[in-house]
Amino acid sequence: MPNVCAYDGWIVGPQREVLSDTSQYCWLGREPVVGCGHLRCSVCGQPVKQQPGFFVPGRLAEFGTPQWRQRVDLLYDRDDWDALSFVKRAPTYRLYICRCGPVEESFERALSMTSVDGNPDGGNPIPWTCQGHPIVTLPAVVGGVELVDDAALERVVRSALSGTVPPSADGVSPALWLRSLLHRLEGGEAARTLRATAREVLRSGGVGAMVATLKFFESVQDAEADAIIWELAQKVTQTQNGRGRPERAVVDSLVGSVAQLWASRLLPNDAEVRAFVLRQATSGRALLVLPSIVKRDIDWLRDHLAEVVCASPEAGGPVITELFNALAYTGFAIEDVARTVAKIPGVSREQLRKDVTSALFGIARTRVLDAIGSVPLN
Repeated sequence: MPNVCAYDGWIVGPQREVLSDTSQYCWLGREPVVGCGHLRCSVCGQPVKQQPGFFVPGRLAEFGTPQWRQRVDLLYDRDDWDALSFVKRAPTYRLYICRCGPVEESFERALSMTSVDGNPDGGNPIPWTCQGHPIVTLPAVVGGVELVDDAALERVVRSALSGTVPPSADGVSPALWLRSLLHRLEGGEAARTLRATAREVLRSGGVGAMVATLKFFESVQDAEADAIIWELAQKVTQTQNGRGRPERAVVDSLVGSVAQLWASRLLPNDAEVRAFVLRQATSGRALLVLPSIVKRDIDWLRDHLAEVVCASPEAGGPVITELFNALAYTGFAIEDVARTVAKIPGVSREQLRKDVTSALFGIARTRVLDAIGSVPLN
């Protein structure tokens, strides 16, 4: 099956691209978005045409009149829009047209989430949808890289995860570039080769390559990779000392990845993973797992905040602000939390005040700062 743009496709202004490469599509999370170049109208059945830099001032004509029908057909049938008196040049717009009529766009809109009138209310929907984009097969040139076969693709993947991306991707992180490459290849054998190679690096790569691979899999769902990450995380956190002790960067990345997988409910043994994540929170790695605990088990954090901050004093400010954001409107006394945290050995009251000042606002910030300031400096 072909790859399909997220949200049925995007229409975009001239500041965004509508790519001529038919295999290019707008996958979920692509930034910046790209306009779909393969839209079709479900009402008239015709492909959608577009040109940047054009605008219809005012009304095209009275809807349904012979003049309106004539102008729509002229727009659709002709490419020399400068010769049409009812169309004007406008560098901030892109004009789209099917047999049903024109739509102008100055920014970007997902077709399944908006309407002809520009209101995301589900009414008067634009009846255009992405018709799919062909899957890339090797040999091919993708992202400026020549991929003649699977072996060449494997070399590119290993090189990227070791920190070397193509010149065309200068300034882009290896994980982000590799994710883009995967999406371009998605749906075909080459995508399976890319995933399999990344899993191999996860098991046997050096420190830098493993960390880069974990970053890659953070935004790519892969059940086999998730199982490997869980297995490795358990292993590295059980190794306390000696020559086999892993680098801290690897341990931290694995712990953070497991926490994210737990927050997204992507591992089957949820209770066991939960126990692992909570154990990290009281073992000095609170900042790595705090966002996931907030998402999955805020009550546990409320009941064990002192243990968490004792093990990770630098987490005091984030714990206060996360609990406030989650529980303040339930009658939870955040001032008491602030006083408790400020008294914990190792906690910097100065850093607490900085964290709270940047994260809270209004009277809530004042109350919490007053509570922090009412205890002696540690």
